[in-house]
Parts: sequence; structure tokens; C-alpha cells
Amino acid sequence: MQLREVLATTLSVLLANLGCLASSTSHTQVNKSAEAAAKVKSAILKLGTGPAAHVELKLQSGTRLKGYVLEAQDTNFVVIEEKTGEARELLYP
Repeated sequence: MQLREVLATTLSVLLANLGCLASSTSHTQVNKSAEAAAKVKSAILKLGTGPAAHVELKLQSGTRLKGYVLEAQDTNFVVIEEKTGEARELLYP
């Protein structure tokens, strides 16, 4: 009977630790995502706008985009595609 109590307590502690680990892992992923968005936003704002603000981007979907930054805002930026001249509004990752 005493062995069962020790095993039950040990199992409870292990499960609690796994729960904490999963929680901290998700916070780390959120922090990395926020850092990536801040890095992209900073680079776009630093680059400026207009035809001299040439960019070559690889989107999260895998699509490659070449052109220049037409405008940059707090939540998004607009790129004019080099080949088609189309405006593409993109959100920061």
C-alpha cells in the first residue's frame, strides 16, 4: 500500500511538471513570434518607402516577392510587385 502512495505522488509531480513545461514552451513560441514581427517591422520602417526601398521577401507561405515598399504602417506594409506592378498589403508576421 505504501508503494502505491509513493508511485501516485511521483506520478502527480511528474504530470504537474509536464504541464508547467508545456506552458513555458508555448510562451517561448509566442515570444519568438513577437520578436520576429518586431524585427521585420523595424527593418521595413528603417528601409523607408518609395522605389529606392527595394525588398525581396519570402513569405511564410513560401511565396517569394520582389518589389519596393510603397507604405509602412503599424500593423502592415504595402509592397509594389516588381513584375506586375500590383500592390500587396502584407501583415507583419
